[in-house]
Amino acid sequence: MRHLAPLLGLGVAAACSGVEADRALPDGVPMASVAATRRGDFESHLLLTGSIEAVRSTQSTAPNVPVSELQIRWMAEDGAFVRAGQKVLEFENDTFAGVVEDLKLTRSKEEKELRRLAAQSRADAAEKAFAVRTREVELEKARLDADVPQELLPLREFQAKQLALERARTELDKARQELEAHLRTQAEEKALKELQLEKTVYDIRAAEEAIQALSLEAPIDGILVIAAISWEDRKLQVGDNVWQGFPLFDIPDLAEMRVRALLSDVDDGRLQPGMKASVTLDAHPALEFPGEVESVTEVAQETSPRSLRRAFTVQVRLSRTDPERMRPGMAARVRVTTGTRKNALLAPRSVFDFAKAPDAICNLFECVVEDQPP
Repeated sequence: MRHLAPLLGLGVAAACSGVEADRALPDGVPMASVAATRRGDFESHLLLTGSIEAVRSTQSTAPNVPVSELQIRWMAEDGAFVRAGQKVLEFENDTFAGVVEDLKLTRSKEEKELRRLAAQSRADAAEKAFAVRTREVELEKARLDADVPQELLPLREFQAKQLALERARTELDKARQELEAHLRTQAEEKALKELQLEKTVYDIRAAEEAIQALSLEAPIDGILVIAAISWEDRKLQVGDNVWQGFPLFDIPDLAEMRVRALLSDVDDGRLQPGMKASVTLDAHPALEFPGEVESVTEVAQETSPRSLRRAFTVQVRLSRTDPERMRPGMAARVRVTTGTRKNALLAPRSVFDFAKAPDAICNLFECVVEDQPP
């Protein structure tokens, strides 16, 4: 920093040599400024703007329901204190309510059809079982007739009785097969209708669970922070459409907070993790919170979808937090100490002609004239 000495170095000498030395001062450096020079420790700072955010939070997203989009019908106020189990957001559920009513009507019809089928099946089975029993009696009668010895009957009558016996056996087998086929068919049809009814009941339960899922409750006590729509640069509102898994709100843990700030891409390289910082809340300008730079993203990104400005994201860890005053989303100013100089010769910022000293190292109040002790 010796190259800045010509601006004020002559002025220092002039302070000792009187008015004649005043003529040797560079243009734009008044004599009064020489008396204002001093030696001391100098800190250079970089000012950032950002907002408070919680290190940890509990996030809720749009539920997994069988529709492509969900419309917000109601939600609690952003920043409100909520209790665990308190309802904080509701989606439109008219579609599911209509589906439930239709499915309940279908279930009623299927239950009636199942009862009708069971009654008809029992009646048909009883009829076919009676037919089997009748054929068994007929077979027994034919067997008795056929058991008469051939010697006691004319040949034609004996043969007729034998033929009647075979016919009775055939009719009994046929009746038994019809009964078995009926029982098997009715069992299959009943199983099919029971399966259909089970599916309808499942669909009703799924629709009712979807309706219940469309009403979101706070998982824990805390401050409700409504999520933002980044591409529109605004918070979610009633009437917005979202899809499954879309972030809806956070409930942050206020015990540990940090600052998320932006560093312009023109200042690339000026910040490093570990640099000391001081944070001031816009809502409480009289309070300062110490901290340090925790991380700086490697790539600068657009500050908004329609902006040409690019910036790095800076995370500033706070040494202490104040849950009574700090709230996520609060605007904050961050002053980062980017460098220090011990026992430097300093002068008020106002005495410098930056056209002649474009590389002057300054903070808000002073600039370095000479950073080596005499």
